[in-house]
Amino acid sequence: LNSVKNFREILVLDGGSTDQTLNIAKKYNCKIRKKTKKFKFKNNKIKDFSKLRDHILKLSKNDLVLFLDSDEFLNKSALKKIDFYSKSQISKKKYYSFLLGRFPIHKNKIINQKTIFYPNYQDRLFYKSNIKTFIKPVHERVIPKNKYLMKKKIENASILFPLDINYKKNYKKCEYYFEIEKNMVTRKNFFKSLNF
Repeated sequence: LNSVKNFREILVLDGGSTDQTLNIAKKYNCKIRKKTKKFKFKNNKIKDFSKLRDHILKLSKNDLVLFLDSDEFLNKSALKKIDFYSKSQISKKKYYSFLLGRFPIHKNKIINQKTIFYPNYQDRLFYKSNIKTFIKPVHERVIPKNKYLMKKKIENASILFPLDINYKKNYKKCEYYFEIEKNMVTRKNFFKSLNF
């Protein structure tokens, strides 16, 4: 929250936290919304990330929207670029999505090994007026309102997150994503829903 404290609006979608999350969010004047049952499994885990992202876009009062997970924070280098894109009418006519690099941190150091696969660039910044919808319940993908709008990779503007080296925790996370993927591909009309 500290990394985005100067944003016009911070939305926190709470899935049923039992720690100090909500108290901390209130200190940063966040708008707190509860995730409704339609977005969650009984164990409070998200069951459809795309529908949740669509919901967040509807809740936001601003057109340029940044998505961060609860363990991520924005590198200071990204702030000026995000501010620029929030004001640029030319960019708004050309782009629907901006890709930001994600870098893990271990022992307070950024792991910055550049290869063709790293950093992992993800769609995280969007003009909501240029978005039609998100698709896929997990590893979601965004669909623009028209085919002429483009994505743009923003170099030197990144999201940081702590590297989790706990094998069991990572394995459980993969199992959780796999279960959603499995349910997704066995669903009727799955390929039609991908907008092929």
